[in-house]
Amino acid sequence: RKSNGDIDVDAMANELEEHLKRHFWKVT
Repeated sequence: RKSNGDIDVDAMANELEEHLKRHFWKVT
């Protein structure tokens, strides 16, 4: 579901999680 000018929180959180996972994998 999308509202006008609203950020897709679920998609944002998903991307953030993926980003963090990759970052941690590189650091570890």
